[in-house]
Amino acid sequence: MDLKQYMFYVTAHRYVATENQFRFVALVPFLVTSLAVLLLVLILPGLWKWSLSLFLFVHATMCAGDFAMLNFYSMHRGRKIYTWDDFDEKAAYFYEEI
Repeated sequence: MDLKQYMFYVTAHRYVATENQFRFVALVPFLVTSLAVLLLVLILPGLWKWSLSLFLFVHATMCAGDFAMLNFYSMHRGRKIYTWDDFDEKAAYFYEEI
């Protein structure tokens, strides 16, 4: 969480994540949040529609890194690629099982 920028994110510090685990962690929060906000945009009046629409846009934009990673996995389909985050170093590593 970075309160200065109002950002919340998930880091699996020193945990080896598989492609399926990454897909779940990337897609479920995006879909749940987006569907909930979209529903609120459709049912709430006036200024709420604009505010929540802006929130939805910013949320989708901030998920761009997750979609880039999903594209990376898609481009390397059939390979066993694992990701490993080190929060202390602010780095992510990718390993392929050979």
